[in-house]
Amino acid sequence: MPKINVSNDNEAPVEIYYSVIGTGPHKLFFVNGMGSISQQWDYQVEYFSQFEQFSICVFDNRGSGFSTATPGRYTTSLLAKDAYKLIEHLEWETVHLVGLSMGGMISQELAHMLKDRVASLTLISTYSKFNGLPVPKSEEKFSPLKLAGSSFSVVRSLLKPPVRGGIEEFADQTEWLEQNSKLPSKTHLTNYEVVRQFMIDRYSQTGLQSSAGRSGQRSACLTHYFDKRLTELADYDYPKLVITGDSDSIVRQPASSQYLADKLKAKLVIYPNGGHALRMQDPEWHNQTLMEHFLEAIHG
Repeated sequence: MPKINVSNDNEAPVEIYYSVIGTGPHKLFFVNGMGSISQQWDYQVEYFSQFEQFSICVFDNRGSGFSTATPGRYTTSLLAKDAYKLIEHLEWETVHLVGLSMGGMISQELAHMLKDRVASLTLISTYSKFNGLPVPKSEEKFSPLKLAGSSFSVVRSLLKPPVRGGIEEFADQTEWLEQNSKLPSKTHLTNYEVVRQFMIDRYSQTGLQSSAGRSGQRSACLTHYFDKRLTELADYDYPKLVITGDSDSIVRQPASSQYLADKLKAKLVIYPNGGHALRMQDPEWHNQTLMEHFLEAIHG
C-alpha cells in the first residue's frame, strides 16, 4: 500500500495514501471532498485509464481513508501542502487538477502553490468562501425560521460524524441518488441499490472516517477563504473549468460556482437537476466533460 510521509515541523508522522494508474505524459490529479476516499473516483479512473496518454493519481486526504487522521483543526492550506508534497514525490512537473467540494477548495490553494505548473484546473461543487446554507427549492418562499430548521437537517453530515453505526448504515445515506442518476449498471438494481453497494464495497476496505478526521476536515471547509486570491489564478492562461449542479443540497449553488467562474474567467457548466456528487450521478457526462477540458489544455 503506497504511502508517503508529509509531516510538518514538530509533527508526528503523517502518512498519505495514494495510488497511481497509468504511465502517460499527461498527469491527472484528483482531489477528494470531505470524508471521501480515493476509491470514490473509481468511475473516473476506469474511464481515463483506457487512454495511454494519461497518468492518474487518486489519494486520501489527511483525515480520510488509509491516510493519517491527526487531531486538531485542519485548513485547506494544510491539506494542499500535503497534496503538494505528494506531487513532488511523484516528480510530476505539470498536473491537471480536479477538485470536488472540499477538494475544490484544496485545489485552489494547490494551484496557487504550483503556479504555472498547472496544466488545467477543474473545480466541482465548491466555493471560494463559505457563503451560507443551500436553500431547498421547495422552501424558497418559506420563513427564515422554517428554512433554518430544514437546512440544519440538510447539512447535519457536515456538523456531526458521518454515522454512529456501521458501514451499511452509512451507505443507507445514499438515497439522494435514487431518482436522478445515470449510473452504469448491467443489472436490474435501482440507482439507490447500485450506489449503496458501491459505498459498502469501498468503505469496507478503509473503514469509516474517524471523529478526529471529520472534525479536522469540517474545520477546513468552514474556514476556507480564497476569495481575494482568485484574481491571481485568473492571470494564468491554462484552461479553467467550474462544474456544478443546480440542485446541490450541500453547497449553495449555482451561485457559488458562478462567482468562482466569473472571478477565475473560467468556463461554467451547470448540470440540470444535478446534486453535489456529479462524478457518481452521471459518470459518463462527467467524464466526457473532463475529457474535453483536458484535450483543450493539451492541444490548445
